[in-house]
Amino acid sequence: MVEAKPAPNAERLPFNYGVFRSDKPADPGYSRELMNINIDNAHYDNFEQLPELNNPTNSIIDVFYKAVREKGNRHFLGTRPLQANGSFGPYEWMSYQDVFNIYEEIAKGSRELNLFNPILGIDEDNK
Repeated sequence: MVEAKPAPNAERLPFNYGVFRSDKPADPGYSRELMNINIDNAHYDNFEQLPELNNPTNSIIDVFYKAVREKGNRHFLGTRPLQANGSFGPYEWMSYQDVFNIYEEIAKGSRELNLFNPILGIDEDNK
């Protein structure tokens, strides 16, 4: 199993999210393929045969709402602030609930200012 490994002196996150394939060698210069732990190995090379999920989800926002319900106070988005000496400090985390609260504030403010539009988006650099 592959585990999320925290930096030294960081909080340990107790979850596994994938496994490296043992049935297929790695390509030269690469590690073995990392597979989602929820995919049966019978489907590794045949995704068309994956069974349909019994999970009624109509949009990405449904996926986000479900994550907030299930993971509320767990770490979701983290940044490492740049220190004066040029190094990066420890992670500062926002929980799923923190991000949801900001999402709601933006949605309510947009509606109040008549900015609500189904094609409204926010674009930001990811460095």
